[in-house]
Amino acid sequence: MNNMAQATPIIHVPKTIGKYSVLTLIGQGGFSKVVLGIDPKTKQKVAIKIYSRQFMTENNMIYFLENEIRLHSRFNHPNIVKIHEIIYEEEYIMIVMDYYRNGDLFTAVSNRCNFSLPEQISTIYQIVDAVNYLHQRGICIRDIKPENILFDDFYRPILIDFGLAKENGCLSRTICGTTSYLAPEVISSNDYNPIKAHIWSLGVTIHIFCTKMFPWNHYSETMTIKQMASKNLEIDIKATGFIKKILEKCLVLDPEQRISAQNIISLFDCYQHQPLPQPIYYETSAKINAQTLPKIQIRKNCFIKEISHSNFARFGERKRRILSKR
Repeated sequence: MNNMAQATPIIHVPKTIGKYSVLTLIGQGGFSKVVLGIDPKTKQKVAIKIYSRQFMTENNMIYFLENEIRLHSRFNHPNIVKIHEIIYEEEYIMIVMDYYRNGDLFTAVSNRCNFSLPEQISTIYQIVDAVNYLHQRGICIRDIKPENILFDDFYRPILIDFGLAKENGCLSRTICGTTSYLAPEVISSNDYNPIKAHIWSLGVTIHIFCTKMFPWNHYSETMTIKQMASKNLEIDIKATGFIKKILEKCLVLDPEQRISAQNIISLFDCYQHQPLPQPIYYETSAKINAQTLPKIQIRKNCFIKEISHSNFARFGERKRRILSKR
């Protein structure tokens, strides 16, 4: 008889978790479920990630969970998800974190939610700043992608999901991450630098954010992998201007020639001394409806990005104004 571990965890969501009342299920992945909870006293809403202790142990995934929890205890950055507490029970391990109701970057792109150039630049800067914060500590997320970047109430990007993060920045032999965002060397080499590979994934994510497409001309994942393995992948960057300059330095086939997150920050330092484009006012009626988040509607909103010459991130927040009816 084959005693293989079960393919998916069996998780029965309780009505209460610690001091939080469970409102609804807002997401489900291969290893966990995510619920929306609320503190009855403060009315603070939180996202609670629930793992089956038995499933994680039987499938040798407990290390990745412990790694995620350990790393998060050291993070202190405005663009990285904040964890409030860890709840251990006999059957489950639960991570209580900030709840972000404005969806993820992938959903925004899928719903054709347009960002003005100043908004794109500010968002990219904040993502890169968070990535640089991690790299300076020898940590990289090996599954960076639009689905793992959420937006807070001010539409600041927030990095989430550190289950596949690697510490120390040393050479790796493990293939981790979502295939479409993997760097060529991850597929074609036995050893690779995860931080260099991370920059490639960052570049693909930025390209999708700005152009709504991958930086190559075909849409076959199989073809992409084949070309990466043979080192014949043809890069076609469709972004322009300053963003194209960043992508040209991220999406380099030779990892040793790829730019670092710190040097991308330096590019922004040079860019901010140039005249910045004026914020563009526009309307959108996009509905944000992600699998991992409850449905909300945005109607006749005007987003404004105020970019400071001295700080892209702190003063570059998006403000929402409701247009009055004429």
